[in-house]
Amino acid sequence: LIYQSINDEKRRTEFKRKYGSKKTVLVNPPGSNLVNLPSKVDEFYNAIARLVLSRNDLAVIIRPRGFGSSFNAAYSKVMSSAFETGQIFIELEEFDMHELIAYSDLVVSIYSSVIQEAIDAGKTALAFCTKGLDELYPLYELAPDLVADNGKQLFDRINDCLDNHVTLDNMVSLRKELGCGCDGKVVQRIREGLVSLAEDNCHN
Repeated sequence: LIYQSINDEKRRTEFKRKYGSKKTVLVNPPGSNLVNLPSKVDEFYNAIARLVLSRNDLAVIIRPRGFGSSFNAAYSKVMSSAFETGQIFIELEEFDMHELIAYSDLVVSIYSSVIQEAIDAGKTALAFCTKGLDELYPLYELAPDLVADNGKQLFDRINDCLDNHVTLDNMVSLRKELGCGCDGKVVQRIREGLVSLAEDNCHN
């Protein structure tokens, strides 16, 4: 679905119309899971707030994991001044997660399938650990610069990614190392094969 979104120029245009020409950062923040250390969650939001307050070339799109009060309480405490900049958007309905990954310049999340999906699509992605650094996590073993363990690291590494210190080629290489078995060309070949099969069945 991410690849379908990447190739959907109409939806990409609608995304640009809504979020403008600034660099876009998709933030998929920690949810209310009890394994997320409260101090780490605070560091996450403080880093995002600091990022917004330090740069005026960004549109930060927050796609919350849970749409309930736990998310509201977490961000309202530390991000009120950042929201006043008009650079933060809460995206709930207009674009789904696959579209947001496809059209954003950078994906920031905790350790989750969102990071894997973004890397699989060749997007630049950055993971934040909310449970204490787990060195067995494959992304940390292969690309420690794309994993942040504290708020300062997260802030610095987001800026590194946005300023092109991490390139698309890096992500394609990482995708292969992580063993992601699917890329856009594979999807295209599968689609073409299914169409061909359907056409053959119609002729028979």
